[in-house]
Amino acid sequence: MKKFKLSPLVAALLACPAFAQSQSPSEEPQLKPVQINAVRLENVRISETPASLDVRSAEVIERAGPQVNLTEALAGVPGLVANNRNNYAQDVQLSSRGFGARTAFGVRGLRIFVDGIPGNSPDGQGQVSHIDLGSARQIEVLRGPFSALYGNSSGGVILVDTQEGGKETLWSSQFSAGSTDTYRLSQKISGSSGIINYVVSASTFQTEGWRDQSEARKNQFNLRLGIKPSADTQITLVANSVRMPDAQDPQGLTRAGLVTPRQVPASVIAFDTRKSTAQSQLGLTLDQRIAPEHSIKLAAWNGSRDITQFLSTTIGAQTPATSAGGVIDLDRSYHGLDARYTFTRKLANGPFVLHLGTSVERLSEDRRGFENFIGTTTGVQGRLRRDENNRLASNNLYAQAQWWMLESTAVHAGWRSNRIQLRSEDRFIAAGNPNDSGSVSYSGSTPVVGILHNLSNTLNVYASWGRGFDAPTMNEVAYNPNAALSGLNLGLQDARSQQ
Repeated sequence: MKKFKLSPLVAALLACPAFAQSQSPSEEPQLKPVQINAVRLENVRISETPASLDVRSAEVIERAGPQVNLTEALAGVPGLVANNRNNYAQDVQLSSRGFGARTAFGVRGLRIFVDGIPGNSPDGQGQVSHIDLGSARQIEVLRGPFSALYGNSSGGVILVDTQEGGKETLWSSQFSAGSTDTYRLSQKISGSSGIINYVVSASTFQTEGWRDQSEARKNQFNLRLGIKPSADTQITLVANSVRMPDAQDPQGLTRAGLVTPRQVPASVIAFDTRKSTAQSQLGLTLDQRIAPEHSIKLAAWNGSRDITQFLSTTIGAQTPATSAGGVIDLDRSYHGLDARYTFTRKLANGPFVLHLGTSVERLSEDRRGFENFIGTTTGVQGRLRRDENNRLASNNLYAQAQWWMLESTAVHAGWRSNRIQLRSEDRFIAAGNPNDSGSVSYSGSTPVVGILHNLSNTLNVYASWGRGFDAPTMNEVAYNPNAALSGLNLGLQDARSQQ
């Protein structure tokens, strides 16, 4: 048997565990508790909530990949399916315990928040393309009944919290590159001055794509500005934008087509399927403590999202007078306000927290449809085939409470009232395509309750129940299942769920 002599360095490293064991308990390193906000009880520990929660820190996000797609950071979260289809015309697909699985593109059935500002429009349709992973401090993933407290279409919740600027001014730059002419370049600067701290980041991404017809470009900007004029006041300004011009869409393949997976259907090339997206968003939050037991939080936001998408709809399919064409042109503007009051005190010698709040959201959408051909030339914008203005209003009331009735036992309860109203004004009236104006409303309540018991310092047991409300999104209502009819599918009803 050969004998190996340890070098002094290796011997010193192997001795480190013994040295650590000789330390007194007070000197042993301790993990910093993870503070979460996902159940609307801000800055509490995961172990203090009767909910399924996972947290991804900035270190985990940075190690997960080149920080292009949210799916990098969410891989391995139990109950969450995060599919990166490498198709930037369709975005990633997310589902939590089945919620969101039926969407063909974008995100629905889950609520997305960045620094307290929603990434969903009032109808529940969302997207994650504006999330800047390079400046994220942590990502919280909430699953289960307590997601219902976030309102319509909240089978699960993903909250992204941006880093705060520190005392020192820091500048960082990252560059990554790969095959198929793929690269990403990002810049970030952070710091503080007096009562103001800031984080500013920008990035550009480009790829030719592994498949044919899958080229994409993405330019992104994100700003977080924090202002703390006093110990009781915190103001946060959030601004972000994303531009994705002409992201090509290779679409899917049949099983037989997988023999040569780089190929695309012939119709994809013929109609040059692609999607252009431009989104800008501005948000402002105010946290104000008005007395030791009383505080308020206000959040206001405004944004726009414009989309132009060329589909592979055949010329023959666009012949009926009720067809909306093969080009989708959407101009959306949205805004909202959320106001919440918090009361905290001891109740029968146990901590008690009560939240009362209301939120109001508005969405205005100009939806147009065009033919995707002119004469025999395909893949170009042709005649107008659809023109309407859709308006959606969402009004909500909510309440939530937490009480530690015993030193080791806490009760959580919440309730939310949701009301959504949709109105459509048809501006394209022609022979065979009548006036399709109309309106529809949806409403529902979402109660939730849970109980948590600490068996020990490291082991908890909890049970929770909740009822969910899921109104149809604007995209789901937009097309009538009866090809002989045009306009919105106002007969589509909401879905209810229990967890």
